[in-house]
Amino acid sequence: MNLLLGIKLSDSGAWLDSLVSHLNELGHDVATEIVVAAAAPQPRPDWLLRLEPHLYGVESGAWLSPSCQGAPPPDDVSGRVRIALSPTPTSGDGFQVTIENEALALLPLRLAQGLTPRLIVRDPNGLRWTGLPATERPFSVAFTLTSYIQRLGWLIHKAVSGHAPVEIPVAEVHRPQSPARVAGRHFVAKALGLAARRHFRPDHWHVGVRRRKHEDTSLPSTSDGCAWIADDGSSYLADPILWEENGRAFLFVEVFPFSTMTGFLAVTELDGEARPLGPLRPVLTRKGHLSYPFLFRHDGQIYMIPENAAEGHLPLYRAAAFPDRWEECAPLLDVPLQDATLFSHGGKFWLLGNESRGGSSWDCLCAYHADSPLGPFFPHGQNPLMIDARFARSAGPVLRQGDDLIRPVQDCLGGYGRGVHFMRIVQLDRDGFRQERMSSLFPEGHQVVSGIHTYCRSTRFEAFDALTPASRKPA
Repeated sequence: MNLLLGIKLSDSGAWLDSLVSHLNELGHDVATEIVVAAAAPQPRPDWLLRLEPHLYGVESGAWLSPSCQGAPPPDDVSGRVRIALSPTPTSGDGFQVTIENEALALLPLRLAQGLTPRLIVRDPNGLRWTGLPATERPFSVAFTLTSYIQRLGWLIHKAVSGHAPVEIPVAEVHRPQSPARVAGRHFVAKALGLAARRHFRPDHWHVGVRRRKHEDTSLPSTSDGCAWIADDGSSYLADPILWEENGRAFLFVEVFPFSTMTGFLAVTELDGEARPLGPLRPVLTRKGHLSYPFLFRHDGQIYMIPENAAEGHLPLYRAAAFPDRWEECAPLLDVPLQDATLFSHGGKFWLLGNESRGGSSWDCLCAYHADSPLGPFFPHGQNPLMIDARFARSAGPVLRQGDDLIRPVQDCLGGYGRGVHFMRIVQLDRDGFRQERMSSLFPEGHQVVSGIHTYCRSTRFEAFDALTPASRKPA
């Protein structure tokens, strides 16, 4: 599609080149129209952007340069779809880009003030495509700005391509703070973290299991009462997946040794009180990192879909002798899908997972469908279905409660694995995807646990993982 990006000269910068390049890669022919306006430029924390390359090694020049090299508009722009990146810089109907209800040019200042505004693309009829990019490095405004602009390209693509509008809730609302205060707090925290790493690991994931009543279908509100799997401190445990077979209960986990920084998968059997019957024993290793050992049954066979995004594809394994021996099958996808979760719905098998797509793996939800759980899988026509650091990434197998499908998701706004939301899938079909929040599981008020990012349950048990300081363990 032929696009015309309109922007005031005072609002432009080298970052515009990145946006234009991304939209060109998505199949659009993009030109820019730079308007020289008498209005003063929007305030931004230039001093901080100049300082960040020295503090964090992050390039910030794209946000400091007032010029850009975007393609100039052709003589005839009548057939182009207008995208206004500044408040009404061009005449005529078209799409308008804002952060919440403010100018896009205010984004650097708002991020420096500790805020996380949504990106909004609005069409002339008021329809909106909204997104909330992840802030993997909240200490760096320049790094986060790059993530925002990359995700803005996807939102513009969805809007002009006729994808269904996407409306996500407003992020947590905080009072804006002084950029100097926010930057100082981030710098001190980062400096203390680097110093701490010289002596011990500052963060540690643990896996806990507890019994549940068979008839209890309520969603969890706390992880209290778990039996926490012991570890020696040289590895963390995460991504618990439960499986019951012939009256026996098994717990699969990711084991992440700090010495190699490459995870592998292990299993242990549980007794009737959710305690391990023996030590964790490795069942699957690869050259690349493995995590999220998702299990499913098909035609009497047990299969595993571990996450292996480091190797650029989604592998599939079949149990040759459950639970210890696994045979590799052909990959389900030649796509590095993060935390891929399989379930059946509407006569199809669906894979929901996250893709980086040039940005964070925390915020970009994509879907694939097939007639068989073994594939072949085809991408949803409206991928990415949503861009939201709070409600996109899977946090465990989909739960079935009556006719409802409940999807556990990770909240990664402000940090990885802060908590889990339980989302009811309202729509998942060829026309789009919608979900609504039912409840949440956060370690709020807990003196030790600071994060939860996976939840799984079986007939008899439910499992969690929990983030704590290395020197502390969950009660």
